[in-house]
Amino acid sequence: MEHNNSNNSNTSEFKEKLVHLGKVTKVVKGGRNFRWSALIVVGDENGRVGVGLGKAAEVTEAVRKGTEDAPFTGEGLDAEARQNTFTNMMEIALEIA
Repeated sequence: MEHNNSNNSNTSEFKEKLVHLGKVTKVVKGGRNFRWSALIVVGDENGRVGVGLGKAAEVTEAVRKGTEDAPFTGEGLDAEARQNTFTNMMEIALEIA
């Protein structure tokens, strides 16, 4: 899932990937409450990668929160490590999910 945020011009250079979207159900006395969790990997394909988790009642809000939660890491990586960073972060994220 690629997304360009028009509100912030700095984020337009980053790619977003929705790794996992989960539906969470909580059974309460009055019925069921549904919420969503989204695991997002964000990167610029140049060594800066971050993973974020967002939770909300709406899918779009969960994705937005996950994107905002993704801190960028990976500064100072060599070219070979930079090439595989996005893939490695996705594999790690899938293991967590």
